[in-house]
Amino acid sequence: MHKQVIIHILLGTIPVVLFFLMLDPFMYWMPVSVVPILLALAIVAITLFVGLVWREVPQDERESYHVQLAARVAYTAGLSVLAIGCAYQALTNMIDPWLYAALVVMVVSKLIGRVYAAYQS
Repeated sequence: MHKQVIIHILLGTIPVVLFFLMLDPFMYWMPVSVVPILLALAIVAITLFVGLVWREVPQDERESYHVQLAARVAYTAGLSVLAIGCAYQALTNMIDPWLYAALVVMVVSKLIGRVYAAYQS
C-alpha cells in the first residue's frame, strides 16, 4: 500500500473511533468529563483529514479516477444516510433541523462545485 493511502486510512479512522466512543448513552465506559476532550480531538482529526484530502494531487489518470470514484462513493453514501435519516425523522415526528441542513448543504455544494468546474474549463 502507498504511504499516502495508509495516512488517509489512519486520519479517517481516528475521528470515526472517537465519535463512536462519544455515542455511549449511559456513560458506561467513559466519564462525562472526557467527552469535550474527545470532541476536540475528533475535530482536530477531521480537520487534518480534510486538509489531506483537499491537498491531494493525483499523479496520473488512473490515480485521478480512483480519487474521483472515492469521492463519488462517499457523496452517495453520505447523501443516502442523510436522506434515510430525514425520512425516518419525518415519519416519527422527531425532526432535527441539523440533519436536513446537512443534506441541503451537501446537495447545494455539489451543484456549486459542478457549476464552478464547468466554467473553469
